[in-house]
Amino acid sequence: MTVRTSSLLPRHCTTLLLTLASLLAFGASAWAQEQVPDREAGTDVLWAQGVDGIIHGNFSEARASLARILESQPGEESYHEVASWLDRRSRDNVTRAELQAKQRAQHLRLAKKHLAKEEWEDAFDYVRSARICSLAEAAFMREPWIQKVHDEIVALARKHEEAGEWREAAGLYFQLTQVYEGNAEYERKLDECGSHSRLEFLYGEDSEWKLRTRGVTPKIVEDALWEIHRRYVVEPDLRAGAKAGLRQLRLLAESEVLIEMYPGLKDEDDRRMYMRRLDRQIKKVDGLEDYSYKDLRAAFKKVLQINDETVALDRELIIYEFFEKVLSSDGSLDKFTSMIWPVEYSEFEKHTQGRFYGVGIQISLPLNKKLTVVTPLEGTPAYRAGIQADDVITHVNGESTEGLSLTGAVRTIMGPVGTEVVLTIYRPRTKKSFDVTLMREQIEIQSVKGYRRSAESQEWDFMLDSDFKIGYIRLTNFQDTSVGELKETLQHLQTQGMRGLILDLRFNPGGLLQSAIEVAEMFLPDGDDIVSTAGRRLAADTKSSRSKDRHCKLPLVVLVNGSSASASEIVAGALKDHHRALVVGERSFGKGSVQNLIPVGSRDAYLKLTTAQYYLPSGRSIHRLPESDSWGVEPDIEVSLVARETNKIRMMNREADIIHLEGDDAASEAETPAPAEDPAPAAPAAHGEKPVEPEGETQPVETQPGAEVQIEEEAEELIEYPAVDYQLETAALVLRVQLLQKLGFGILPKVKLGDGRLPSRQPTVVTN
Repeated sequence: MTVRTSSLLPRHCTTLLLTLASLLAFGASAWAQEQVPDREAGTDVLWAQGVDGIIHGNFSEARASLARILESQPGEESYHEVASWLDRRSRDNVTRAELQAKQRAQHLRLAKKHLAKEEWEDAFDYVRSARICSLAEAAFMREPWIQKVHDEIVALARKHEEAGEWREAAGLYFQLTQVYEGNAEYERKLDECGSHSRLEFLYGEDSEWKLRTRGVTPKIVEDALWEIHRRYVVEPDLRAGAKAGLRQLRLLAESEVLIEMYPGLKDEDDRRMYMRRLDRQIKKVDGLEDYSYKDLRAAFKKVLQINDETVALDRELIIYEFFEKVLSSDGSLDKFTSMIWPVEYSEFEKHTQGRFYGVGIQISLPLNKKLTVVTPLEGTPAYRAGIQADDVITHVNGESTEGLSLTGAVRTIMGPVGTEVVLTIYRPRTKKSFDVTLMREQIEIQSVKGYRRSAESQEWDFMLDSDFKIGYIRLTNFQDTSVGELKETLQHLQTQGMRGLILDLRFNPGGLLQSAIEVAEMFLPDGDDIVSTAGRRLAADTKSSRSKDRHCKLPLVVLVNGSSASASEIVAGALKDHHRALVVGERSFGKGSVQNLIPVGSRDAYLKLTTAQYYLPSGRSIHRLPESDSWGVEPDIEVSLVARETNKIRMMNREADIIHLEGDDAASEAETPAPAEDPAPAAPAAHGEKPVEPEGETQPVETQPGAEVQIEEEAEELIEYPAVDYQLETAALVLRVQLLQKLGFGILPKVKLGDGRLPSRQPTVVTN
């Protein structure tokens, strides 16, 4: 664990520390004076130093200060309690380090066994797993046997390339980029093989690409090109965009999937003519001294003509592929600029507005290919009908869901308000099937969540620590309903006597700027700057707080991690810059660019265009540029986690999201062990009839090389991380100490301190 110190304390803590000696010397009240025993000179100063150390993340120094107090006052129980919190945290760190070392040793041992059998992919996969068990640079990566495994994997990736096995090659290059971060050659190869693999996936036999390209027209692209030329945050490199688009169209002629699909590509003469004419266009782009918007628009029109006169692919396909590549990083635009094509807009609205039309279930398609309910959403038709987590949807309106994709299932279940849909449910617990008729309605997506659900009502419990009255709010994104939800929750916590709050912005990818501004206003006094924006064609604009909110003095800790992006970073950064909150966790993502949603075509598609950058009140941009060494919001107290610990938090959050109705005893079962290999972190699951990432993304073990050996070895030594959120534990410890300081030392004996461990995330489930 790494600790960053900062001289910037929250305003209320700074004042308290400066006045601590006088408060304790003269007493905050007669009652407090009566409760505090006589203490030797210097205790007050030591306690102040201890508090200062804790709220700066210097926990070992804080423990040393408490040890000196206890030497002179060994019978003071309250000091012992605070010291016990720090001792437990220290023991947790030792346990974590031991687990990481054991897991790393296990993976290296298994890697060497697969190396001895020349099972290179399995060996390298264990090397990767060992690598991500280390927070610091892994010394074992320099060992000769690691280099041998690396060389064999590179050779195997090239062999897959030569055989046109693009998915396999891309998978290996992805693994290489994970282990050897920043290797430009592996990143280039991953992009190249990934492009081929993408075509196979998008246009394969079972794909729905014609649906994806429905409504795509040349006018959409022409309008979008004009907006890029006119409004992009920096001067766009249109030459690079043209070359990327032209090369992508040339790649279509090399795709075996498309060759099988189109007679024009099967005709060798037409295919060669198509490729030659595209090559001439690429040379023309390179030959022009200056490359303008008009040149790019002309190139686009020319490729449509070339296609019509040669291979005759669907125009929608040509338009879609050309412009998607223009928008890619190969086209020099940032990765946040994208097109929302006509068929995608309703899904986009669902996530930004926080509402959609359907029945209110979250579904997944695990490895068994059965359409499974993750959870019903509270207060929705599915919830009222008693649909439960782990129910299997076998039919929709009498049609089997077997072989149906997640996208197809979502589209089938959703529909206009007031219409009915019949779901046939198989309940594994009872082994019975039954039909449920649901009336579709407007569904509100909840973005404000608590720590766990109440066992009786299944409503969110927002009070993390009932003794210290510490509230906890997990904000999953910034949609237009988030502000109202947050205000209502804060009022509810206020009625429960909340004294402090932890605002959890981890895994929050952002959302609407206005929502972020209004959330920040709840905690900042009137007049404090929140965020500024500036761009190539946009004048600087600063948004300041106009708040009269009573929460502006509430002791506050904000949690962030590497998946906290955009609006999350604006809120966390503003609160940190104004010394209004302590930020705990890991450096945030670094997405500090402003996207405007611009209608194009016949207003049936939208260009999400980066037009400006965000700047924090300190004047610093949070945006991560290539080769940046500083970005995002850095925590005041850094609590770094390895991949498995982060995934454990994801699993705990996901389990907390599940609503367990009466008769549903799923939550009382033992938690499913984590897979032996960490899956790549997935984006936070959205809600509603929305696909979520399957829990088991790896192949079934019996299909993997050397599976029999793995089963025998890993069953004996499978290392499981405990269900503990170390970042949240640290935030709670810091806030408890802040509250002790704020309340005055005389109240310490009246507070039930306990061991400081947060309560279990798993409520007791009500069963029939």
